Amino acid sequence: MDGISVIGILIILAAGLGIAYVVRNSKSLPKNNQVNPTIETGEEPIAMRVADTREQLRTAASGQTVTLLGEPERAIKASVDLFEMFQQTPKSPWSKTGVVSKALVLAGGVWILKVPSQEAGKPIWLRATLLPALSLMKFYKGSDEKPGPARIFRNNDQSEPVPYTLPQDLTPGVTWEIIDIGTFDAKVNGSSEEIEQGDRLYFVTSREQGGKRRLIYLDARKGEAKGSGGLFLAEEFEPSVDVSGLL
Repeated sequence: MDGISVIGILIILAAGLGIAYVVRNSKSLPKNNQVNPTIETGEEPIAMRVADTREQLRTAASGQTVTLLGEPERAIKASVDLFEMFQQTPKSPWSKTGVVSKALVLAGGVWILKVPSQEAGKPIWLRATLLPALSLMKFYKGSDEKPGPARIFRNNDQSEPVPYTLPQDLTPGVTWEIIDIGTFDAKVNGSSEEIEQGDRLYFVTSREQGGKRRLIYLDARKGEAKGSGGLFLAEEFEPSVDVSGLL
């Protein structure tokens, strides 16, 4: 075989290998030859940013500051971990369920809450303000002869929302539905009049009938809590969108 023939064969083999390489590697490219903008720009994926912001809020401490979108910077006055508790029987000792909710008390009367969306529901984030209300324990609990909405909800095994309207003209014209009740033990970092370290709080979570707002009632009973508890009017809140800074 002469030199020209050998060179020709080598050229053909090299061309074939080149085509195979291009075909093999083109399978991994995005459609329309568009490069993944996350890789090119170095920006973290949206899911990662959401997880990071939520984790930062979950572990935030008193003394830090939070900036909500379009608002001034707010100091964190208290960071509260709320451990859900349960009893097997009324005389059994309290035990933790493993569900931990969160409350951040911000300057300016703003609260950020992470609580279950409903009985046995996934956690949701809420932005809340405290309503000027007297104790509503008797209203929610009622009596054996005339049970209140929270007792009715408990008696139906927390399976059916219970509609009601608030007394004292607190939210006129609004019908609420109880969707969760339970008990929290509080661990507090910082200072809050509504929730203090070691408080046991009984909570009632409601949603607006035909709307998106939530209502959280924290019942602080004498002998079990030093804080005042309170009634909180809340709206859903997305940390990755609504928080522009956390220091």
